[in-house]
Amino acid sequence: MWSCVRAYIAVEVKDKKGKTRLKQRKPSRSFLRNFARVLRGLFYTTPSSAIETIVSSDGTTHSFPKLYSETNDLARTYAYEGEDGYGVLVGNGTTQVSFDDYILASKIPHGESAGQLYYYKSNVLRTEFDNYDIIAFTRNFENRSGENITVTEVGLALHYEHRIEGIHNVLIARDLLDPAITLAPLETLNARYEVEIRL
Repeated sequence: MWSCVRAYIAVEVKDKKGKTRLKQRKPSRSFLRNFARVLRGLFYTTPSSAIETIVSSDGTTHSFPKLYSETNDLARTYAYEGEDGYGVLVGNGTTQVSFDDYILASKIPHGESAGQLYYYKSNVLRTEFDNYDIIAFTRNFENRSGENITVTEVGLALHYEHRIEGIHNVLIARDLLDPAITLAPLETLNARYEVEIRL
């Protein structure tokens, strides 16, 4: 019996009638250097400290946590419908994952036009069992574009507000899907990161 923490990337595709046509769950091996830096920043001292340096999605570096007040977002992954800057994200890039990635290779934006997917809210759920918990970062994406769209990568980004340097999104995980998933018009993809914590 193994112990500690494991992470998985899980996807499920439903057709336009709501019937599941594809489902898979595989180990995630792609939590990034940003994630390690965020963890140390969260566990180190006060929210106003600047113990770590992280890279945001625009490629700039920022001290972390360095919050302005207790109401600032610290490591938020819950995102509202239509928000494609943070939470669970998807893309169609094929570049191999690097530990220093800070963006998806080619993010698919929110929308209903060609090359876009409709982003529903990104949620964070916890399920408790007798001897383990699962924390799931999950989101649905619907193809409203009228043409097939292929998803090849999934990522997880957090949102935080720097005391001096403003609001930033920070990618903490990125995985390539194997095989890639093609969504027909009106099909829905659920993509999620599952972090499993056992005794």
